[in-house]
Amino acid sequence: MTGRLVALLAAAMLAGCAADRISGVPPPRQDAPTRFTKAGCAFTVETVDDLRGDDSLGALGLRPVSGEGFMRWFKQQLMELPGYGGAPPRTVLRVDVLKAYVQGLSTLKSANIVVRVRYVSAAKPEPTVKVYRGVEGTVNWANSESEAQAALQGAWADLRRQLAADLAASCRA
Repeated sequence: MTGRLVALLAAAMLAGCAADRISGVPPPRQDAPTRFTKAGCAFTVETVDDLRGDDSLGALGLRPVSGEGFMRWFKQQLMELPGYGGAPPRTVLRVDVLKAYVQGLSTLKSANIVVRVRYVSAAKPEPTVKVYRGVEGTVNWANSESEAQAALQGAWADLRRQLAADLAASCRA
């Protein structure tokens, strides 16, 4: 019985190593993007710059996580924030992606997305600059592609919550 359990666990761990490289970017949705139901402050995104240095999104175990298509995915996520494209926009965002990575630490995986956002508004002569870190930390079962993608989506959800709160606050300012 114990031998079968060990063999089963070993097979499950090796299944996570089936591919040399995995994609960390979630696949595009086939359905229409889901917008928040809560109305947001009207804003637009002027620029989104990638300052990460390379396309890699780190590694889970010994498996590199590809970041091919990350910026396209990230820009799409920004457009789904409440208030995006509302007319007339009260705020213009200039976004710098500083870091985006997934890493595995034994039985834990962590995903981080770090951005610097410049809020430009006609009401203020100088832009407001803030740095945000979206974080997700969960159990790493098998170093799989779906786990890397889910972790990245979790980090985005944390970042989205922070950005939406500050955008809503900018309406009240």
